[in-house]
Amino acid sequence: MVHLWRCLQYRGVNPCSSALERVLRFAGNSGCDQSSRSTHTDSNKTSQLWFDLDKLETMNRRELQQICKKCGIKANNKTSILVSDLKEFHSLQLTNPNSVLRFPFIAQTNSANFTPVKGDKKYFLPTGLKLDKNNILFSSTESPGQWISGEVKKLHKAVKSKGIITKTVGEYKGTTDKTKQGEFPVKGDMYLAKNASVSAILNSASNRFMIAIWQKQQIEKMGEEMFNEYRNLLAKSGKKFHSCMTDILHKKTEETGEFPELVSSLIKSVSKTGILKLLTKDKVLATEEYVTHSSIGYSGTFDGLAIYNGVPCLIEWKTSQNPRPTLDSCFDAPFQVVAYAGAINSHPVMRIPVTSCLIVVAHHDGSEADVHWMDLDTCEKFWQKWLIKVLKYKEKVESVSGKSDAS
Repeated sequence: MVHLWRCLQYRGVNPCSSALERVLRFAGNSGCDQSSRSTHTDSNKTSQLWFDLDKLETMNRRELQQICKKCGIKANNKTSILVSDLKEFHSLQLTNPNSVLRFPFIAQTNSANFTPVKGDKKYFLPTGLKLDKNNILFSSTESPGQWISGEVKKLHKAVKSKGIITKTVGEYKGTTDKTKQGEFPVKGDMYLAKNASVSAILNSASNRFMIAIWQKQQIEKMGEEMFNEYRNLLAKSGKKFHSCMTDILHKKTEETGEFPELVSSLIKSVSKTGILKLLTKDKVLATEEYVTHSSIGYSGTFDGLAIYNGVPCLIEWKTSQNPRPTLDSCFDAPFQVVAYAGAINSHPVMRIPVTSCLIVVAHHDGSEADVHWMDLDTCEKFWQKWLIKVLKYKEKVESVSGKSDAS
């Protein structure tokens, strides 16, 4: 709750002090719904990723290697080279205002001077979303509840506009494609020359050697034909699982209903967490929508966006044969969700940002799913790591392109 308030202030919103006090009191007394206490809350400070340039010379080799790995720098060189590479990285990326690593998770809006007025039909969008009246921030208080309700409705409508097209979103407030995002490029001047999917960026940074070893081990166990059938079955069940979860969120079917044998245990796994009881239809903003980052240029389709724990939350459904008790054990999922959330937040006309993410890992044996709620600090940490993957992806693509031109 406090995180969302901090973002509203960052975006130029000036709510009344009495309302701020109410929110702070509420956040201090509760924090999240009673029924979601078993959810893993993953919180990390963003300062853990970057490093202090002045302390490099005093660090031991292991500390330098850890920083290099976090920054995507080769970590098996001589210690002197590690220090040199980190200094170069700091100069070229961390102190460079035009570096992709400086792109914010939440874009700053240029509509800070806009003051919502009661009865402003152009600003408040059509009805369709009922907010949690038990939540102070989204209650029907005079200020800021009224205009926050309108902003969430606008977020709902914008996400449904297939890719959150800048022009479409801009029309909600009378802005144009010329809307600027601070010092960062606008649509038409993307960081990535060619649009890349989130999956393509993640795959380019994945450890293909380890994946190849795993595949070899599985083939030795079950044979190549059986392994291929196994992979196809997992892909089919994953696709059907996502389809069923979408139907449940939109109340086209109940979580206790009948499901195909292929996914019934997965649905039971999620149901045991109690998450679906919190994600009621009136809190679901969008499902299976395609988004594009308006400045960087990557795109992808997210699973869900809903009001969870009182704030807009990006949701990703995953399946697994094994427990995933930590974010690190979820592999690329944390990067995936912050990439989608960052894409939504990149459109500066949206004054209610997505400030949290939820990863739900369902188990094929029907045991209770692992649920990871990422707060704003954690999202920003993974956002920085995601930007490093984007940086490395661009370097790799440009390197391949350069070799092709040379030949």
